[in-house]
Amino acid sequence: MSNVFNWFKSRREALLKEEFIRYSNTIVEVVEIFQELMDRWIKGNYKKEYVELLRAKERDADIQRRRILTMLAESTMDSAVKVYLARIARQADLIADWCLEASRIVDILSSKTLPVQVTNTLGQITKILLEAARMTREAIKSMFEDPSGTMELCDKVERLEEDIDALYQELRRAYTSSKSDDSPSITVLFFEMFDAVENIADRCEDTCDAIREFVVSYM
Repeated sequence: MSNVFNWFKSRREALLKEEFIRYSNTIVEVVEIFQELMDRWIKGNYKKEYVELLRAKERDADIQRRRILTMLAESTMDSAVKVYLARIARQADLIADWCLEASRIVDILSSKTLPVQVTNTLGQITKILLEAARMTREAIKSMFEDPSGTMELCDKVERLEEDIDALYQELRRAYTSSKSDDSPSITVLFFEMFDAVENIADRCEDTCDAIREFVVSYM
């Protein structure tokens, strides 16, 4: 194994590792709020406050990401390692960004009622999204000390993303086959929301791809 993993035993790099773990926890909290928001909308009990909670938590994630980048800039680690870690932080940030984007669209659509088949599929997707986000968090925690275990976690996230891809296709089919009287503008918003939700899963996979690159290069 490369000495890069020994670097995180020093005090400064240990602090960087701790910050990464806090950051990954915050990203998962964003996805948890998003999942709750979607669940309430699906059940007809939408509350706008969840958008505000999500926005505040996403800002926390932004602050933590900037802190990580500052710590990387001040670190004595090899510059290539810094690039890998900065890429992981950025990809993880996009998970939260897409949660916020999806929630903003849902807020506009919150008064609309969806067909049962659509809501059932959306519910399945958001549950898997949360699982993928939590698995991504575990991969971030593991990448500093267990390369083999990290690769397995990343593989699991990839499989979850594939499950969501299949459900995403069902979601689009269910909406287009429903007898909806939505205006064209509302229909466009629904599909933008579907895309945003699917993008959350893609960013989990992208984060894990970046983690894989880091582990493969330095294990």
